[in-house]
Amino acid sequence: MKTSKSFKFISSELKSREGDCTWEIGVWKKHVGEIKLCSSGFHSSPTALKSLDYVYGDRWFIVEQRGKRILGEDKAVYSEMRLVNELPISILQEFGIACAWHALKFYEDKYPNDFRVRDAIKAAEKCLKDPSEENKSAARSAAWSAGSAARSAWSAGSAGSAETKWQEKTLNKIIRKYLKEKNNKP
Repeated sequence: MKTSKSFKFISSELKSREGDCTWEIGVWKKHVGEIKLCSSGFHSSPTALKSLDYVYGDRWFIVEQRGKRILGEDKAVYSEMRLVNELPISILQEFGIACAWHALKFYEDKYPNDFRVRDAIKAAEKCLKDPSEENKSAARSAAWSAGSAARSAWSAGSAGSAETKWQEKTLNKIIRKYLKEKNNKP
């Protein structure tokens, strides 16, 4: 039977969104009954970026699915699914930092003397590399200070299909890097 891969968030207890399925990594689950998009069956998103629209748990997985399926625009439902690889949330932190650096040029073009966003990005990078309490506190303070500035940067930037393609490419690159490092560990 042919399988394909997609992305899914689940709860820390390995429960589905409705709590009616307890997952085990690597174990196929089969939905009993009719599948229906947004209603019944096992749902996932075809890309990592699209899965960010469906964050309802704090654990993120690459999943495989097979069997009956119904495809939607940004998600699909399947009759069978299993969790394959857990992706650490640090990938999303790294992606957020990459997006912030990418959008920074729009903000700094408009506000060349405001360094709050740049300082917040640097603090976030430092915290990602060394998540000590001191670095976490500094990152929180910098992020709080840069909150309104970051919203201005976002609205000043481009949000079209080219930006979406850049985000998709960047997130996939970070995921591939993580999977390569994971597979190269003894």
